Amino acid sequence: MGDIDPQDNNPSITWSASFSVVPPARSAPKDLRGDKILLPQSALEQLLAASPSPSHPNQTFSSSRDPFNPYATHQSGPYRETSQLPNPLTFRLVNPINGNAVHAGIREFSAEEGQVALGPYLMEALGIDSSMFASESDTDSDAHMTSDQSKAYPRITIHAKYLPKGTYVRLRPLEAGYNPDDWKSLLERQLRQSFTTLTKDAVLAVRGVKGEQFQFLIDKFLPEGDGICVVDTDLEVDIEALNEEQARETMRQIIAQEETGTANGSSKGGELDIWKPIDGQVVPGQYSKIV
Repeated sequence: MGDIDPQDNNPSITWSASFSVVPPARSAPKDLRGDKILLPQSALEQLLAASPSPSHPNQTFSSSRDPFNPYATHQSGPYRETSQLPNPLTFRLVNPINGNAVHAGIREFSAEEGQVALGPYLMEALGIDSSMFASESDTDSDAHMTSDQSKAYPRITIHAKYLPKGTYVRLRPLEAGYNPDDWKSLLERQLRQSFTTLTKDAVLAVRGVKGEQFQFLIDKFLPEGDGICVVDTDLEVDIEALNEEQARETMRQIIAQEETGTANGSSKGGELDIWKPIDGQVVPGQYSKIV
């Protein structure tokens, strides 16, 4: 529970609480993508109690009756008439064991009491892996965690935190050879569908149409800070190589790919017949590109 942030122009709610992380085997059916989390109903009630009243004209809030808010349908009677929440509602998640922190958005308030469900992106950013939980058989044996199990699982602290609307983000590929034609549209769709926030120095993974994975370091924001909101904003995305060597190697691979079927590039793919001899070549780094 908490108080309203004293800065009139900053639509923050002062709220924090500690939660046990739901094991991946239990959160997987929820298909949590990007930075979305599940919190318990009690967290919503506490946030509503700490939210500013409509009498604060300088703050931007959406009505608790808004049917498009992911938390609106769960609100209980006593708060509906008087309370409002920032839209979108954003959080800062902290792992007290290693100090890792990452920002997140809410999907819904449907988790078990005292628990939070996270997707792979948030688990990785917080330094939490499956080895920190009970075995798969233990987690599948019952529909709900017992209180003793919950206490044994990793705990994180969650703070409600206002984030400014981002106007610019710089991403750095973690490997050479990323062709924008392969991932740019997928990245834009993933940001639009699965993310409310971005966190500086986190790693953003984009899955390609062939099952390959492109990983980017989130390197810089405008406005500057450790996080931004990416909802309802015109966000410029800039891709810059980690260094000159990576940039040269990426260009070399892109050129080689474009020269497929020429003397300088890989031979064009096609059907193979074991009874017919076929000559061709494969440029290093292009093995997975031949179809």
